Amino acid sequence: MDITTASLYHLLQQFAPGAELAHWRTLAGGFSAEMIALDVRLPTGETRKVIARLHGDRDLGINPDVALDQYRLLQSLTKTRLPVPRPLHLDQTSETFDQPILILEYVEGSTDIAPADLASCLPQMAEMLARIQNVDPLTNDLKFLASEEERNTARIAQRPEVLDETLQEGRIRDALEKAWPLPVRNTATLLHGDFWSGNVLWDKSERDREIVAVIDWENAVIGDPVEDVANARMEIFWDFGAEAMAVFTQEYRS
Repeated sequence: MDITTASLYHLLQQFAPGAELAHWRTLAGGFSAEMIALDVRLPTGETRKVIARLHGDRDLGINPDVALDQYRLLQSLTKTRLPVPRPLHLDQTSETFDQPILILEYVEGSTDIAPADLASCLPQMAEMLARIQNVDPLTNDLKFLASEEERNTARIAQRPEVLDETLQEGRIRDALEKAWPLPVRNTATLLHGDFWSGNVLWDKSERDREIVAVIDWENAVIGDPVEDVANARMEIFWDFGAEAMAVFTQEYRS
């Protein structure tokens, strides 16, 4: 993708006519989308930092409306007072780049959790996940989000000709195909889709750390809440070990 100062300035004029682009940089760590931090000088003299998210072919292949869906979702979640970045602008014209672009407010924070902070951070993560899942999709007009059950059913039905056996894909698919459809035991609710420590921003204070934002909502769907719990448990186990996973699980249950 050809990202230049000129192309970003053109994008900026759609979002804030008359503004100047003081500085920009590509952020590391983005997997599903390219993220660019823009330092913007508004006509009022105020300096503001925003994030531009540019989704690639992988995301657009799964959901061509991924940018629009995120924009609408974050608009709704902002009203619920969940800590999420505010959506500021959506460009679907593809005039500047060859894909839709979402501009979000920049939230200052860190995804790093030191071992000494686990006792404080894990309960907050568990409570935040419960808060997300308590957002009613109907009253918050989230019916545009995909059904995770329907999406998983389609994935399982479409067995690739070449399987990735480095991940034992054949064995996994054999087991899922025999067991599908899985029993549904819980009311479908909002799922973040990738809830783990890398998508939770914390303030940068050295003590009494608090969550300032939950980011990266491109995988959000409507589905069984245990899916988000399972994903979070797995990630916590990998990052911090079995004891931390057990603490998170108990806090979520409570």
